[in-house]
Amino acid sequence: MRLNIKNTKLNIPAIIVKFFPYLIFMTIAILCLNNCFFHDTIQLSSKHATWYYDNNFSHFLLPNEIDSGHPPLNGIMLATLWKIFGRSLWVGHAFIAIWTLILIFQIQKVCSHFFSENISSYIALAVLMDATLLAQSSLVSPDIILMTAFFTSIRAIFENKKWLLSIAIIFLSLISMRGMMCTAAIFCFDFFYQYKIDKKLSIKKVVSMGLPFLPGVIAAFAFLCFHYYKLGWIGYHANMPWAEAFAKITSFKEFVIHVVVMVWRLIDFGRIVIWGLLFFSIFFFFKNKIKFTFSLKQISIIVLLIIMLLISSYSFLFHKCLAGTRYLLPHYTLSTIIAFILLDKFCSHKKIKIVAIIVSLILLSGNFVKYPEKISTSWDSTLSHLTFYKLREQMLGYIIENNIPPEKISAGLNMEGNQNNIDLTSPKNMIINNFDNFLSPEYILYSNIFNYDDALIDKLHNSNDYLPLKRVEKGYIFIVLYKKRI
Repeated sequence: MRLNIKNTKLNIPAIIVKFFPYLIFMTIAILCLNNCFFHDTIQLSSKHATWYYDNNFSHFLLPNEIDSGHPPLNGIMLATLWKIFGRSLWVGHAFIAIWTLILIFQIQKVCSHFFSENISSYIALAVLMDATLLAQSSLVSPDIILMTAFFTSIRAIFENKKWLLSIAIIFLSLISMRGMMCTAAIFCFDFFYQYKIDKKLSIKKVVSMGLPFLPGVIAAFAFLCFHYYKLGWIGYHANMPWAEAFAKITSFKEFVIHVVVMVWRLIDFGRIVIWGLLFFSIFFFFKNKIKFTFSLKQISIIVLLIIMLLISSYSFLFHKCLAGTRYLLPHYTLSTIIAFILLDKFCSHKKIKIVAIIVSLILLSGNFVKYPEKISTSWDSTLSHLTFYKLREQMLGYIIENNIPPEKISAGLNMEGNQNNIDLTSPKNMIINNFDNFLSPEYILYSNIFNYDDALIDKLHNSNDYLPLKRVEKGYIFIVLYKKRI
């Protein structure tokens, strides 16, 4: 058979748009290959993996002081890679880069179920350019594994690939407690989707539908039971270092504040454009009395977002400090898809492409959002944290060169604790104290990424108790070393 090459026309812009996310994410991965652990990944990746690595996997459960209540899959996988390739920073980043490539592919596949080939890659681009998703890909973050498993499961349901769904659910259920919540949401989503296909569900159908979920659900349930049997708690306990985060709110005022915070998270870092598109589309439909229909897949993905909002609202709204920006990654990505589903009802493909590119640029600009010093910022949710790593090296170099004892220094998250857990190369006896547990220290390391209390910030800036010795600054981040006046 002879191919008619003359009639074969490559859509160059579409090809560029399709492969652009791979270029962006892999560039980030390469630039961050030797960056130290940051924010929650110090705990969830480095400390967990170090425990298994140092103990040669002789213990399954983590010690209480570093046990976050999550299944230890992430730490075990990273420790295994360290055993093979060595305990180096690049190993974790390369590991997450592989998951990121799979995530890009799965999101593009999921988008192809909602949009024609002509615009699908443009929508996927907008979904992938979320600042928080980009930021998490720059870290050794289990949330990238969660997101990959989440979108793989959606694709598997749409394509009736039960084996793929089963694998995705195993990772989703064992990567974290939030992954278990996502598994519950995916099951409800699958139940709704299958019910709408058949209009009724027989026992045989329900069993068949549930089988792919069994391995992951059984494994997660077994872990929780074993954890409770050995340690007597699930999720959290009163003596864990971050127990305060799990405390329940005690007033209606706190509830209102948390509602505001949740809305802020949903629209932050450029995402207000997504919700603007959603509300504009709904307003346009009602104003012009446009009649439209949704496909089953479109209805199902809307239902999934509603389920995710309901599930996450409990932890977000009724607990003191379970309101991290990265916790809502599934919500950001689903809402972007849904916004374009609505636009596709009344916009031409040419306009949708333009809007998708504009949205992508606005979401990318979210990495340049800067808040005042006293507003607590999710530094692991934009790429603005990338200047921190060199600043940390400079400050630690100053401390070492000037023979300042680390045990006399107090600092916040990202610089406190055993420095070897952060960069894997510092001496294991180089330990900087946590400010919360070390009152009136001789030295204080202060950075805007620590999100210190306003009272301490005012004390450092305005009082005569501490003298600034060294300041390093780049981009939006600064680190200052203060010494207590004698």
